[in-house]
Amino acid sequence: MLAIKNASVNLRQSFSPEQVAKTMRDYDAVVLPISFRPEMRHMSCFNIATKMAECLGSGVPTLVIGPADSAMVKFLEPYDAAVMVKDVSKQSLIDGIERIRSGSEPTNVLRNAQQLVLTELSFDVWYYIIINKIHCEYAKDIF
Repeated sequence: MLAIKNASVNLRQSFSPEQVAKTMRDYDAVVLPISFRPEMRHMSCFNIATKMAECLGSGVPTLVIGPADSAMVKFLEPYDAAVMVKDVSKQSLIDGIERIRSGSEPTNVLRNAQQLVLTELSFDVWYYIIINKIHCEYAKDIF
């Protein structure tokens, strides 16, 4: 996990899954990486990580680093719920970090992320979709 403090980016030690939600709040941003490698295209274009909702709901800005055609970038971009870096250039990464440090953009991104989590990514919303839209009878036994 990365922590942006002052003018630097610091790589931190890993920690247990139980500590993730609490520890995220101590960071200036959380990074959601998506592979740019051609051999991983099948994953980046079709996969939405379960960590995405956790990052968006963390209360700190999410920095998404991944190709423009990846599923998570295409899903998040219309909501403006994360700061996006959609290419591998050093300048794009610097620009993304600067947007987080700017003050006003993170406030808007956080507000949008919170709204997205509450209206589209919550358990209640997905339960409704699974039961009523997908008609998954098996899900009733799980939930």
